[in-house]
Amino acid sequence: MPFSNTQERPTMPSIHISKFVRRQTVQSGFSHWTLTDEELLARIQANFDKAKPGYRPDVLLVPIEPDGFFSSTVLLREGDKFVGEYVARKAGEDPRKATYVVSNSLGEPVEKIEAVRVDIVLYSHAALAENNENDTDADYEIISVNASATDEEAPIPTGALIANHLQLSGGTSTKMTDTEFVELLRKSVMYWKDKSLACPEHLKPPKDDRIERINGFMQETVARLYDDIEKLGTTIWASGSCTSAQNDRERVMFLSGQISLGLFVQGATS
Repeated sequence: MPFSNTQERPTMPSIHISKFVRRQTVQSGFSHWTLTDEELLARIQANFDKAKPGYRPDVLLVPIEPDGFFSSTVLLREGDKFVGEYVARKAGEDPRKATYVVSNSLGEPVEKIEAVRVDIVLYSHAALAENNENDTDADYEIISVNASATDEEAPIPTGALIANHLQLSGGTSTKMTDTEFVELLRKSVMYWKDKSLACPEHLKPPKDDRIERINGFMQETVARLYDDIEKLGTTIWASGSCTSAQNDRERVMFLSGQISLGLFVQGATS
């Protein structure tokens, strides 16, 4: 892999969408997609001859077109806020620590963005069968959909790599020497040191709509003030008969006050 133009393309292997990858939903902290299962499999099959070996020979990375995919990989900035949980990835596994970036230094939420690059991670039947993790007898199962916000290939996340090599619960052996593992670990650390995953919906803080309600009220108030100011100004300048200079000054002062108040309120809500 990949296959040269002079090689005969092998018979297309059977590919199954594993239960494990179903966790990658729009509400999750992982990449997600809008394609149907049939569209996803068709895109993988159309690009299967471009597959590259993953962290071990029987794990493949198949690059596919990124349209319809959203990346949860976030480039970190100083002051970003994190949340985390300690939970098993699936039933039967020990829980693992997981952290996600929830907002930037200004308190603004961090959301997924359209992907620039997508690699489909396929595990062979033999690799999955080592720990009885295969769903079916298919040649390959989709274990992860890696959608990236940049064109750079994302190495396996540091925590997952360590769990695999040390054969922690749910880890699939890397079959590497410690020297090979350290080299791949270095690449993983250097890539992920300033990146994280966006926060899943269930860990986001409850939405406080009080600010929105206040802003709505203030905007309505500003609109009414401008209407009143316009009417008052029309009355003052169109009237050719003022009862006294004192009344004229009072009207102008009132108009000025209304304008100042309107500008203040508008500034507070902008």
